[in-house]
Amino acid sequence: MNAKKNIKLFLEKGYVTKYDRLLSLIMPFYKSRIANHLFSKIGTEISPTTASFPPLIAAMYTGNNSVVKRIQQQLQEATLPAIKAALVHGSIGDENEIGYSDFDGILILDPREIKKCESNP
Repeated sequence: MNAKKNIKLFLEKGYVTKYDRLLSLIMPFYKSRIANHLFSKIGTEISPTTASFPPLIAAMYTGNNSVVKRIQQQLQEATLPAIKAALVHGSIGDENEIGYSDFDGILILDPREIKKCESNP
């Protein structure tokens, strides 16, 4: 069984073979059986990569959006050790925003620091 190929087929189509497709139409729960079978093979056929990747260096936001500037200032002033990074993506992040662009952001938190905050009221 080629797990990578079959998982790709399953994710794209919902079945691996024509027989699987027919059974999944007759018995709706059959798709979950296919998925369980495929994903149980991951550990034996797909191993994690040992390749090393260079660190990702993200540029600071240099646009003029006042909301983003205010969020940026608040995060720089924050003294919360749980906040490890704040990333802006989407149209604002690549500085291609238009008048009705929404704010797309990701806040990276360290769960160990959050647990410390929970234990110290």
